[in-house]
Formats: sequence, structure tokens, C-alpha cells
Amino acid sequence: MAPKICHISTVDISAGILLKNQMRYFADRGIETHAMAAPGRYVAEVEAAGIPFHPVGMTRTITPGQDLASVWEMVQILRRERFDLIHLHTPKAVLVGTIAGVIARVPHIWRTIHGFYFTRDTSVAVNTFFVNMERVVNRVHGVVFSQNGEDIPTAEQKGIRAAKDIILLGNGIDLTRFDPAHVDAARTNALRAEYGIEKTDIVAGFVGRLVVQKGMREFMAAFEKIADDHPRLKLLLVGSVDHDKPDGVPPERHLPARLMDRVIQTGWQTDVERFYPLMDFFVLPSYREGFPRTPMEASALGIPTVATDIRGCREAVKPGVNGILVKDRDADSLAAGLATMAGDHELRARLGASGRALALREFNEVDKFETIYREYARVFGL
Repeated sequence: MAPKICHISTVDISAGILLKNQMRYFADRGIETHAMAAPGRYVAEVEAAGIPFHPVGMTRTITPGQDLASVWEMVQILRRERFDLIHLHTPKAVLVGTIAGVIARVPHIWRTIHGFYFTRDTSVAVNTFFVNMERVVNRVHGVVFSQNGEDIPTAEQKGIRAAKDIILLGNGIDLTRFDPAHVDAARTNALRAEYGIEKTDIVAGFVGRLVVQKGMREFMAAFEKIADDHPRLKLLLVGSVDHDKPDGVPPERHLPARLMDRVIQTGWQTDVERFYPLMDFFVLPSYREGFPRTPMEASALGIPTVATDIRGCREAVKPGVNGILVKDRDADSLAAGLATMAGDHELRARLGASGRALALREFNEVDKFETIYREYARVFGL
């Protein structure tokens, strides 16, 4: 009988964007593969890929009452479905899934580290909570993968797990989706016209949620600092902002009105591969990352990146190869990076070309899927 596994993430966007291709890869190799997360607009996409989806109410933040309810709800599903293995992703799903998996007596509980929540800049209380949480839950994790190489010695230093007991996974993308050969020039020109991008404009792009943790405040401040010296520079923001949440960063609240006609906001998009070709360079000024996908996507399409010099970004962006790194949470450092990239066409061309080569060499998601599959095959005798 084929093994039956379930990949558990906190919200369905992770299942739909980060894990869908991975789960499909395992299903195609005879493993009955399911998904579990808080439901949303990506459920249909997961199910359309042939992956059964199990909704569980979970929140990204610590909410004790809801978290206990999530554990109980998950336990019922795990007992009903009798999975041979659950594979956990994202911090809340790791906590809830580990507790539920132990109660439901799931034979194998595995985990992929997508970046630890604690950083040098988080408070002592936050660091203490998450380090201790990691120490406890990792005691029951049979196999642990880490996307980020730097997280492996960190885990050992913090007493979470021995480095020798963590498998370096890395991260990857669908290189067939992000391929310059597949860019439709006519469609790209139509998008340029739709958003008012002139041939002489220099476009700095971003893809993701417009929130504090992604460095949006510093991005807006850096743009304002160099806008007058680079009058053809425009921002292309591909993502959504929740105006009602305290971590949202609406550009109109952080930039003077005179610059808003140089900020293009597309809203949330699922076909982001259409928008990268509009960019001259990509920007990721994040505070915390595991192993970000967006710089890999940009690199695969030959677009250089300006990113913050943090754990995670250093895995995806190699200075002098596919981009440059700047100090995190520092608008002046970011402004200097933006100015360097905006002002040097030859630099952008060189980093773009070598970035594409890097992506072909290191960012193929199929290589990462195979690493996990080999462990499944070893345990289940496939």
C-alpha cells in the first residue's frame, strides 16, 4: 500500500504557492499526498493539482484559545485520515502540528525549517519563546530539513538540534515558469502601456505583501532620498496592503504626494511571472527570511536584486553575481544600493546574465524535491 502523508502549513497560501509543486511531485511518484492549512483563496488551486485539502482554523500569531482549538481540530483529522507521516512547515503549523501529531500518534513527524522566527533584532521575550518552542518540538521530529544553510549551525548553537541531524535542503523555483525564453514581448509591452512605463524609465520592482517585516518603510524612505537624483526611477509594487492592519505600509502614507505618480501598485497577482520583465532590478529589503523565492525568480529571468544582508537573503543573493546586499532596517544603506543599481546599466546587465546562470545551477526546485523524496523512499522502502 502506498504511504499516506500530509504537508501542513499555517495558511493556504503556503500550500498553494510554496508547496503545491512539491506535493504534486510526490503524488506523481505514488505517495498519497494531502495538504492541511487554514483555508483561503488558494484551496481551489491546491485541489485542482490533485491534492486533497483539509481545512484547519489557524492564525499566524500566538492566540492561545484559537491555538488549542486548532490542535483539537487537527487531532480529529489526523485520527480519521491515519497518515503515515506529517510534514510540517511554517512556525505556527510546526507548533500546532507537532502537538496534534503526538496526541494522534502519527508514526512519523517531519519538518522543514523555512527560517527561524527569532533574529538578532527581535525582543528577548520573543527570542526566548521561539527558541524554547523549537527545543521542545524538535525532540519529536524524525527528519528535519533546512532551506537555509545558516540556520543549521544556529540550531546547534541554540540547543535546538545537532547540526549533523539536519539535512540541508536549500530552495528552488520552477525554472520553466521563470524562463526568459517564455517571456511574451507583446504582452510585456501591453503591460508597460497599461501601467504607464516609458522606455526611458528605470523600474525597481517588489513582489510580496506590503508590510513592515518586508522592509517597506525603509523602501519608501530610500526612494524618497534618491528620487530627485534619479527622475526616471519608478517603483513597481506587485502585492497587496491591508490598510486596517498595523503592519501594513500603504505607500501614500509614507511618500510625499509629488512622488506617488512614480509608484505603480498592481495589487495581488498570482501570475507574477508577467511582471518581472517590467523591472530593471528587483528589491527585497526584508527583516527576516528563510530562503526567499522572489530573488530566485528575478534571477531566473535575468533581473538583478538589491536585498538586505540577512540570514536567508544571503542564500539567494550573491554579491557581485546576481545582486548586491545592503544593511537591513537602514534607509540610507538601501538608498545607496538603489542608486548604484539605478545608475549603472552595465552593472544591471552583468548581474542579470550571471544571475540567470546561477539560477540554472542552484535554484532548480526539482533537485530539492528529490532530496526529500529520497528520505521518504528510505523510510517507506519505496
